[in-house]
Amino acid sequence: MHNLPPASDIARAPTRAGGDTFISAHPNVADWLDGHPDVADLLSLGQRASTALAAVAEGALAATNGTRAALDDAKAAKASYVSECDLAGRVPDATRIERLDTAIARARASHDDADGDATAAAGAATAQRGGFMHATKLVNDIAASGSDIEPSEDITLPKGDARDLVAAQRKALEALDEEERNVKRAPIPEADALDAVAPRLLATAQPMRAYLGEGGKGITLYPPLQNVHLASGEVVQTVDVVALLTSLFPEKMVEAAQADLRARYANVELTLDAPARAAALKGIAERRLAAERVEVAGLVQLWRRGDYVPLRPQTDPMVFLGIEAVIKPSAPGAGSLVNRLAQGAGSLVGRALGN
Repeated sequence: MHNLPPASDIARAPTRAGGDTFISAHPNVADWLDGHPDVADLLSLGQRASTALAAVAEGALAATNGTRAALDDAKAAKASYVSECDLAGRVPDATRIERLDTAIARARASHDDADGDATAAAGAATAQRGGFMHATKLVNDIAASGSDIEPSEDITLPKGDARDLVAAQRKALEALDEEERNVKRAPIPEADALDAVAPRLLATAQPMRAYLGEGGKGITLYPPLQNVHLASGEVVQTVDVVALLTSLFPEKMVEAAQADLRARYANVELTLDAPARAAALKGIAERRLAAERVEVAGLVQLWRRGDYVPLRPQTDPMVFLGIEAVIKPSAPGAGSLVNRLAQGAGSLVGRALGN
């Protein structure tokens, strides 16, 4: 068994903001954690990190309050001296005013430093709390549903300082996020886009409509109309100029649209068709999973020695808990169903249980 707080203690801890765990009091959860000591160990470490980081944030806030009071005192000392001189009808001593101004400047610098530290500490505590909540929710859902898990294989960390290792992986993860955004934003190849112009544009063509008036009143012509939604919420009808011109000059309209499209592709560096996009995203997900596993292993190493670097809020809870797959209970007459989850696509809590 793990040598940190018993799983049953973790499961029955109070649920409140700060460093405490968010594990459910459901009886299945305590029993499940007792049967999965490695997961319980990681949750206990995460709880300890959350508590420590919350305490640091609280201390940093208290320090800020202290430096704010010191700054107010320094300002008050100068104001009191100037007021005293005014009442006595004498000119304030320039040397003393300089000393008082220096004291104010020092107090302000100390307060600014403390305020920056408090902001950073609060951000670290919030990040840890968010990442840890995702992990505890995943355990709650898995245990309450009676599911089991397939653990991930252990990894061997590269040599070097764990903090540097975590920082390097986070830099790599940021680069992967940017690469993923570029892949998702990339348009389809220019040739495919040009081929799609004609059928899409010609499908909008609508000719003029003619109506015969009764009693020899002549002919009335109506252009094609379209509904336009105004910012006010009102819907008005206007002439659909594109539809009309396409019905009259189909070839010229297609040529104009394709020319505009070619101009838009002039500065496009990356284009992807559907298979290439899917392959690129799959490769990014695989690299993200590998980087995140090293990052989490480095974090756990740091936590075990009392160095509490926070989780990222986006940390995959499956990776943090060392879970490769969630195994649902067997249905009557059926074998076990193993849900292998695609990694690195945000929170996997719902997908883990096939929701």
